[in-house]
Amino acid sequence: MFDLFQTVNSSPRPAFRAPVPAPTPACAEADQELSINWLVQGLRSSGMSSLIDQGHGLSLLAPSDAALQRHLSASGLSFDALLADSRSLCQLLLEHLLTSPLDSVETVEPLPLPTLGRGLLRLTPGTQQPRLLDGHGGSARLRARGLRWGSLQVHIIDSVLSPPQHKLLDLLARSPQHSLLAEALQRSGLEPVLRAQGPFTLLAPENQGMERLAARMGLRQRSLMANPALLADVLRHHLLAGCWPSHSLPWGSQARSLQGELIDFSALGLIGSHGSSQALLPGSDLSASNGVMHRLADALLPVQPS
Repeated sequence: MFDLFQTVNSSPRPAFRAPVPAPTPACAEADQELSINWLVQGLRSSGMSSLIDQGHGLSLLAPSDAALQRHLSASGLSFDALLADSRSLCQLLLEHLLTSPLDSVETVEPLPLPTLGRGLLRLTPGTQQPRLLDGHGGSARLRARGLRWGSLQVHIIDSVLSPPQHKLLDLLARSPQHSLLAEALQRSGLEPVLRAQGPFTLLAPENQGMERLAARMGLRQRSLMANPALLADVLRHHLLAGCWPSHSLPWGSQARSLQGELIDFSALGLIGSHGSSQALLPGSDLSASNGVMHRLADALLPVQPS
């Protein structure tokens, strides 16, 4: 790893510069796409300078000077205005702080990356540079990685990442494969739960699974959809308290649903009881402002009293 304290940037003065020499990688071309001069003053103004000494185990995805300038221009803000708003500045930095080191970026499937903010990022494979996707539809490329600033690991990215603004209910509304689940939530009266602050983890069965649900319960589809209390009971079994990305689900153990029953999470990556266990479908780890949504092929049935 390069030590960010080994060199001082010798590039032409950027549009905004910290009042002290700023850290840049020793091998990087001296330009604003690879410099992070703003970060020294940003950490100071946000009250987060202690991360330099106390950030062991954390990874900071640092937007370059040029990336931050583009973000501020699009938002109609100045750098001085951002520095003056310590709360917003702190939130911006938290959205770029990963809770574990990003030691390797080699990945075949999208990798969920929890942050200390409200968002859940996804790292996707790329032919040259992997991309980070945020919950707001934006993306950023890793331009330089494996840098060290005190105890903090730093990776330079070419865009500012934003947390999702939509709720879990909005995710369902945007997904045609979940129209029956959305209808069932509306009929059950549980819609306000998915609009609440949360966070929640939603295990979301797709339409075909919802169509099979009634038969698995020995009911007609029309009878099930006309029974709000029963629907609510079943759907609460698809909600977990807290935000559980796929990699942090309690594999090899159990979690209690909002319905009150335990859900099995096998060490083999299967969810549910032995007779109807299933894996998460591709495209899970969909981030919302109040939690995360995972896709299932079939609904989960709570344990029926004998």
